[in-house]
Amino acid sequence: MLGDFLKAFAENSVTPLTLQEVKELVPGTAIVAVKDPSELSNGGLPTDIRFGIRAEEEDEIILQNPISDDWDKPYFQITAFDVDFLQMHFYLYGEKINTNPQATLQRAKERLYSDIEALRSKPGDDFVDECITGLSIEEIFAQYDPSSGQHWWTPLIVDSRFIIQQATASLDSIISEMEKQGKPTVHIEVARFALSKLSTQKSVKLPEVEHHGILIERARLIHFSNWRIRTNSFKEFIETTDNSAHGGTAGGKKEQIDVAGRLFTRNRAVWVFCTEGVKGRYWGTYSLFTNNCEHFSRACREKRRESCQVVKQGIEVIKALLNAAPLPFFGALISQVVVLLINIWKPEDAHEGPIGKKYATFDELKRIFDNA
Repeated sequence: MLGDFLKAFAENSVTPLTLQEVKELVPGTAIVAVKDPSELSNGGLPTDIRFGIRAEEEDEIILQNPISDDWDKPYFQITAFDVDFLQMHFYLYGEKINTNPQATLQRAKERLYSDIEALRSKPGDDFVDECITGLSIEEIFAQYDPSSGQHWWTPLIVDSRFIIQQATASLDSIISEMEKQGKPTVHIEVARFALSKLSTQKSVKLPEVEHHGILIERARLIHFSNWRIRTNSFKEFIETTDNSAHGGTAGGKKEQIDVAGRLFTRNRAVWVFCTEGVKGRYWGTYSLFTNNCEHFSRACREKRRESCQVVKQGIEVIKALLNAAPLPFFGALISQVVVLLINIWKPEDAHEGPIGKKYATFDELKRIFDNA
């Protein structure tokens, strides 16, 4: 699956192919096409990555082609593409497991030109694995470590300057939106007061926060950082993240114990990862308060784009920032700011977040590393 290929690519253990070598492959050989390998080299966005099966015709590859860009309206067609038309870099996939290319090709041909209306993996690795094994993707996914498709997090300490910058940008956006909606003048003035105070701060002691991601196969996570939707190894994820000091022991949320739940969570994360392409194109620009790593992870897990950290910790951050400088006679005003921000940020169906609730045991972490 995608995690296997990303791991192999990072370890330089996949075989690159020339266009002519692709055309000379045995029909039924599984291959991966990548638009820009340099993006994968740094854990970044694969503008286009496609898994496919070499067809009988030397110039064609059978692919699971995504027609939709929205995971709520998934639609795929199994299609034969001309190799020259794709204009991509090619690699061998599944050399050790694809021992019967004839059977693989037959299964791919049986699906050719069929339509699929279900949430599948956007790069089509599920289609290729089904053709190779003759099993359904649910059966294949059940063989992976139970942590795959789970929502994981790791404690981190965020640079206060980054928090201030993000809070300032967030409040500025909120004020603009309040003005558009004709909110009461007193609310707008309170928000402007908060913005003026934030703009003068340089540093402040902040509460611990957590970085979130979705674990996919072979101990790789897809997560949303200040830079982009990206992938890193589980070890890299729990040891360090952007704008942070070293993290700590990862904690895992255990709601998705069934295969279907984990598979859909995984496919949503992969969908965003493979749709983002250009920064902000699909998921939007990173915002610590309105579009952060937890918004992404919870949306993948629950289809609810929310962040309990913003509700619980974000308000404490604002209070700390506003109180960083002496503010005589403004105690009541600070309270109004906090109430205002709670009303703006808190989703109606927000529930208790994972902070301080559960952390992975040593055995759980060891099992993930052992299965990588």
